[in-house]
Amino acid sequence: MTPVLRAQALGKKYGRHWALRDCTIDIPTGHVVGHVVGHVGPNGAGKSTLLKLAGGHLHPTTGTITVLGNPPGTTPAQLARVGFVAQSTPIYTHLTVAEHLRLGAHLNPRWDHATARDRITRLGLSPTHRAGKLSGGQRAQLALTLGLAKRPELLILDEPVASLDPLARREFLQALMEATAEHQLSVLLSSHLVSDLERVCDYLIVLAGSQIQLAGETEDLLATPPPAHRPPPRPRPAPRRPARRLRPAHRTAEHPGGPHRRSHPRPRLDGHPAQPGGPRPGLHGPAPRRPPERHAGGATMTWLAWRQFRGSASMTAAVLVVLTAALALTGPGLASDYAAGAAGCAQDRTCDDFFDRFFGAYEIPFAAVTLVVLLLPALVGLFWGAPLITRELEADTHLLVWNQSITRTRWLAVKLGLTGLAAMAATGVCGLVVTWWSGPLDKSAVPEMAQMSPLVFGARGIAPIGYAAFAFVLGVTVGMLVRRTLPAMALTLTAFVAIQIAMPLLVRPHLMPPVTATFELGQANVDGLHRGGHGGGSIQILLRTSAVPGHPGAWVLSSGLLDPSGRTTDGDEEGSAPSSTIARSVPVSTTSGPCAPAVGPPSADGCVAEVNRLGYRQQATFQPLDRFWPFQWIETGIYALLALALTWFSFWWIRRRLS
Repeated sequence: MTPVLRAQALGKKYGRHWALRDCTIDIPTGHVVGHVVGHVGPNGAGKSTLLKLAGGHLHPTTGTITVLGNPPGTTPAQLARVGFVAQSTPIYTHLTVAEHLRLGAHLNPRWDHATARDRITRLGLSPTHRAGKLSGGQRAQLALTLGLAKRPELLILDEPVASLDPLARREFLQALMEATAEHQLSVLLSSHLVSDLERVCDYLIVLAGSQIQLAGETEDLLATPPPAHRPPPRPRPAPRRPARRLRPAHRTAEHPGGPHRRSHPRPRLDGHPAQPGGPRPGLHGPAPRRPPERHAGGATMTWLAWRQFRGSASMTAAVLVVLTAALALTGPGLASDYAAGAAGCAQDRTCDDFFDRFFGAYEIPFAAVTLVVLLLPALVGLFWGAPLITRELEADTHLLVWNQSITRTRWLAVKLGLTGLAAMAATGVCGLVVTWWSGPLDKSAVPEMAQMSPLVFGARGIAPIGYAAFAFVLGVTVGMLVRRTLPAMALTLTAFVAIQIAMPLLVRPHLMPPVTATFELGQANVDGLHRGGHGGGSIQILLRTSAVPGHPGAWVLSSGLLDPSGRTTDGDEEGSAPSSTIARSVPVSTTSGPCAPAVGPPSADGCVAEVNRLGYRQQATFQPLDRFWPFQWIETGIYALLALALTWFSFWWIRRRLS
């Protein structure tokens, strides 16, 4: 005979503290079918831990446990056979009562519509009321209804009446007894109130000090004097039946049906006998047959995830529509102005001036749309990723779904898939639209704001899609580990910003071997000339660090000035230069020759030619602009791999560690 619950040397440890230790128990099916087994003990005795292990919410530290012959909570079929109502009786505050019943109906293959409908009607709950507006007792009753209407073979109740008033507690316990008698339902019930368990339980398991102390028939245990080494308990009411001799206390409960089993169901709390096969007032419909099994599909999980996500998704979509419309209206005119200006300046060789004027006219919107794309992945991780799981953990609503016929891995897959794909789509659309709109500006931008520059590169092409995927999964992973929304958001933002800073500094320069070359000095790489201050024997060159001749838009990693012997010249301590240039002194006559004008600063063209004649060159290490799309694909792939690694870790964590 397959046991309802079998544990062998079972233990659960949190850090250095044992919540349950050396638990060995065997409850055959014949002993509990149609009856209730109660777990009683003081707070901290391990009752909830044992039931969570039986429900598959925790993994044991030591020993083994099986429920109905299988490891708990491993497959949808196993989940369909076991119902669990958590102590917090969680519900979704934003869903109505009817939507909760719809959720249960689609997530459980044996859902009993009549049970759910009749119980909600008897409780006086309006199907249109939002669960967040119900009282504490009504919320508990709704959660209990979801557990009963699932029609499991084994129903596990972790202190289900703790939040109910005395009258509601009595009504629920009566309904529980009727359900047990009608459908031969096996029930495991925990409480620290012996008076509750005495009313409904046929068999008691007493836990104390994280271990099982006693196990036996309820009335036998209540009628037996306490052992001499224990202080006597407070006086109890007289037993309802003559006391029987209690078998010796032991930890292994293996009691097949026998003389201690009742030949008829336990009477109802109102004194009337429960009639198997008869009507089930206030709990089930008149039909005793179990509903046919249906497939518990993922469409309802998608619907639930969308209900939780639709507010932020709608707001994001509205912002993207406005941004896309604005760029679509102004983009064609921007491209036309650039094409006309570039064609005109090519004839008189004034394109540098045109580029400066054109970029300067649109510099503010250029910076604004670039900033939007840079911030969007961070916002995805902050407001979509981090709260996705933590808000479920804080409200215990994850237990509501995990107690249906949906595995936790499927639950996580639906949430990650729906929200993650939406995040990637939103960021991808934003990034590609901005890349199209800013094309003319990228061609005319100053070297520091070119496409390959670290700041602009991350806001162009497909790279933002990889950033968003990684930021989203990073937020989900951090949320699982931290279990609190605000700390998870702060840590997600900190980690993502740190990685975004490290990528262009440490990784991106080496995605492909950089090009190192020497160039003559000229207008492209010299920003200005100044006379030296030592008797006119030197000239100070302001060398640009972000541009190289013949490679517009290149990402310059390093730039320096080589002397005629090929050695890098040192910086000029007395000189000062803008942040995008370096000042280098070159020994050259400023009293005669090309670098010695009669009035004013030295002539740029002639003096630069003289410096070139002396053998001075620019040496630069750079990544050319034609590597923009290869870098985009490589970097997106790196972030995709990081996101996949975090996704794997999240699934491992939710299966093995999260409860």
